[in-house]
Amino acid sequence: MTYNKCRKQFAIGIFINLEYWDIGKQKASLPNKENTNLNNKISLIYQKIKKAYNIVIFKNDFNEDNFTLVL
Repeated sequence: MTYNKCRKQFAIGIFINLEYWDIGKQKASLPNKENTNLNNKISLIYQKIKKAYNIVIFKNDFNEDNFTLVL
């Protein structure tokens, strides 16, 4: 995640072989049950990130530590 040119990286505990990853779409590219489950998990994590972002922006208190705590 990047905010004001400051990048924050964190592991989500999901692994995928790079040959099955679509960089542009940011999801697993081959349609099968495993990749569908993986894409669903990624989607849920993305929703949590958006929710956390909205919370800290609403409070006008955005910084790396606050955002990580909300997640």
